[in-house]
Amino acid sequence: MRLITLFIFVLALGPEAFAAKPVITGITGVSNAVLTGTVTAYGGFSGLMTAGTCPQADTTKTCDSCAAGALVACNSTRSYNTLRFRVAATHTDAGNLILVKSSESTEISVSPHNSTDVSAPWSAICAALGTGASSDCENPGAKEGTIRICVDKNLNNDLDPGEDCEDIKVRISKMDAATYDIATVTDGITDFVPYPGDEKIYIEDPLTSANFPNLSHLGKISGVRVYVGEGNMTAAVPGNGLEPVNLTVVEDGSFLSDSKVDGLTNGVKYWFRLGLVDEANNIGYFWPPPGNSTPNFRDDNGKNCDVEDCLYTATPDEVVGLLTEDVNCFIATAAYGTSFNDKLETFREFRFKRLLPHAWGRSFVKAYYHYGPIAARYIQDKPMLRAATRLSLWPAYGFSHLALRFGLLPAALLSLFAMTLCLALPLLGVRRFLSRA
Repeated sequence: MRLITLFIFVLALGPEAFAAKPVITGITGVSNAVLTGTVTAYGGFSGLMTAGTCPQADTTKTCDSCAAGALVACNSTRSYNTLRFRVAATHTDAGNLILVKSSESTEISVSPHNSTDVSAPWSAICAALGTGASSDCENPGAKEGTIRICVDKNLNNDLDPGEDCEDIKVRISKMDAATYDIATVTDGITDFVPYPGDEKIYIEDPLTSANFPNLSHLGKISGVRVYVGEGNMTAAVPGNGLEPVNLTVVEDGSFLSDSKVDGLTNGVKYWFRLGLVDEANNIGYFWPPPGNSTPNFRDDNGKNCDVEDCLYTATPDEVVGLLTEDVNCFIATAAYGTSFNDKLETFREFRFKRLLPHAWGRSFVKAYYHYGPIAARYIQDKPMLRAATRLSLWPAYGFSHLALRFGLLPAALLSLFAMTLCLALPLLGVRRFLSRA
């Protein structure tokens, strides 16, 4: 009896109750697409439309709106109104694929129709993103919305009851193409320091905005593009200098998963500029900003970055590189028995940020790099010497910690005061004892 009841229930639901939604396997004709989780298609519209480049004669291809030497927002995979937004999908039902507006059943896709993929111009996609949205994607009435890909079972180019769909989130992103001045930059990265290594540099000490990694144009930073130039800052721009290096912003919104720029030549001075890349592959929010690099950019110390060794220059060095990448801090590691003690990280950071930027500091570290292994080998198998070394390293650790927080000079003054106090207190105690006697 139960089986008969279940059979009648299944017949009442109809076969459409068990039909599978289309499974999206690819999206092309977009600036970027994410197929895992919530399927999202991005249209990046930054950069000027230029005849012969944007739009493309082949409307299945994105275009490159990034002009060489220009520090304006652009996109190397730029979308445009006539570009074909194409979705490929698999499904188990007989019928063709169509695209429809999320809240309506009317088709927005165009012929030819088939069962494996479907397309529509971006103008139709933009018009479908909310009430009153514009078909001009260069200035859309809505920045984001949802469309659906459906299986048109009765082939009437319309969505009917019982036909299955899958949502596609669409986001349109366009950065302001105008140049900007330091005083008006409120998004992204507003400062950084390039530190040298062996045939590489590291992007360190980034100063980020309060809303990082989100941007005011409703975009979100997905990466940082490092422009590297030789000779002056004007060489560190799109299309000039060395091939730019892309660094990824980690998902939790902190800075970079890898801050290293490889493939540089030791002994050569390089200039560095950062450009932010959003999820739609728009590039902009440059630092140093273009409003201050034409004709010349000066850093906070007043140095002209076009001709001087300013804050945004660095020179890779073989010795410095070995020191920044070594596994062991020789004496401290021998004393503590491990290279992963938290104090060693402080010593490394002190060496990296307070010693290596100065010529005298590099000389000191170079000498340590020469003699340190000798001392480390000598104390490594001597427990008493290791214990004495650990004790002697406490003042060095305290000084390093203070120098990282307050700078070298304040740390030196505080350390001198502490040493004087440590010497004075016992003497005062002895004097009081003698006076009482």
